[in-house]
Amino acid sequence: MGKEIEIRYELNNKNELEKWLNEKAKLIHTSYQIDTYYDNKLNSFAKDPEHIYDWLRVRESNGKITFNYKHWLPEGEVIRTYCEENELTISSAEEMKKILYNLGFEVFIVVDKLRNSWIYGEYEISIDTVKELGDYIEIEYKGEDTSDIESIIKKLNSTLEEITAKVGDEDHGGYGFKLIKKRLNN
Repeated sequence: MGKEIEIRYELNNKNELEKWLNEKAKLIHTSYQIDTYYDNKLNSFAKDPEHIYDWLRVRESNGKITFNYKHWLPEGEVIRTYCEENELTISSAEEMKKILYNLGFEVFIVVDKLRNSWIYGEYEISIDTVKELGDYIEIEYKGEDTSDIESIIKKLNSTLEEITAKVGDEDHGGYGFKLIKKRLNN
């Protein structure tokens, strides 16, 4: 199990920032991702839609398929600062979906996005264009020492300023959470 420490914001200057990143960082991949999130109808992760801590996902991206579980922490907080994450590569999204269905899981939400990612120092910077939501920037810490989460988050935000990103609201819940809230409000 690894720790994932990242920040994510609505992005208002995608084209300018991509130009800056192409000049100052190393592009590592462009990917089209379909993330299918699941919930168990007998023991729902979303009993309280404002506080969803567990996410179970199948991601299909450029021919690679992964199965992922995330548990966001700290529990009881609206702002979750990191997650414990388990992920493995699988050979068939369809077979995994059948297994999940047979275990009582149903499709909860689907996130459709285009992601461009760069390495910049100890950080992976991704610009996502998410169907129904728009453009976002995500900066994830890729260093080894994850013991001082608060310090890492400060460095992530300093990096955000350094790269001249013009951002809107911070996203503390993720794209799946934003899509769920959007659908509940319609």
